[in-house]
Amino acid sequence: NLNLRTVLICLQASIGLYVIVSLYNMELLLSAPWNGYNLQKPVLVFGRYFSDSSALMLFPSIALGMSFPVLIKMVSSGYERIGTGTGQIYGANTFGAILGSLFTGFLFLPRLGAQQSLLLIATLNLLMMMYLFRTGEYFTKTLRKMMTVVLAGVILVINIGLPSDLLDRFFLRDSSGQKDFQKLLYFEEGLTDTVAVFKDDYGILDPDAKRLVTNGVSMSAVNFIASRYMKLLAHLPIMMVDNPEKVLVVCFGTGQTTGAASI
Repeated sequence: NLNLRTVLICLQASIGLYVIVSLYNMELLLSAPWNGYNLQKPVLVFGRYFSDSSALMLFPSIALGMSFPVLIKMVSSGYERIGTGTGQIYGANTFGAILGSLFTGFLFLPRLGAQQSLLLIATLNLLMMMYLFRTGEYFTKTLRKMMTVVLAGVILVINIGLPSDLLDRFFLRDSSGQKDFQKLLYFEEGLTDTVAVFKDDYGILDPDAKRLVTNGVSMSAVNFIASRYMKLLAHLPIMMVDNPEKVLVVCFGTGQTTGAASI
């Protein structure tokens, strides 16, 4: 049991630390967050998405999978209770998966955002590591208490000292590459989307130009070039009707098409 507990402590610590380190290196781990489908090279596209998913989830998934038989062995304490132990771990895993999905989707992501949600999950793994160490039979009881206090302090420092904008550079990219932070006017991370507004660099030709980037995709812009086709989307259909009275605009973006239709 002592050896199994040690293995489980190492697995929990490695999961938590990997998640925290990944927050600092998200730009290196994942490709830009737009969907660059290339039907002529499906193998390369699959490889890129597979490498992205693996870089973020492969190691934690393997470590969690390794924890499963370790927990069963610790709970069953012998072949006589192997069925009972397996059922208990399976039940706890299923219950945790349901609660984890509900809490993450409806509470953590909407209230905390992606970075703080990942930090919370990593903290839970580190706290589990600390609990397993404290309740084990390592060293003396006094030394375990002292080391537990030290571990708790380290976890607290990580949570307090972690910068709050580690994922900003990952989200603020589009097909042209990394956007200039100095020109960022607005940024908001929602449950399913990230929205950013940048000042476009058109100089005196168009000093009020702005660009809308959603989920890493340059969706629209308020500049002279983009305004032409967006206004034409309203003018051309209206010109084909003798007396237009009603206009339906599907998908509201920057409002230029709707504005042109209301003239």
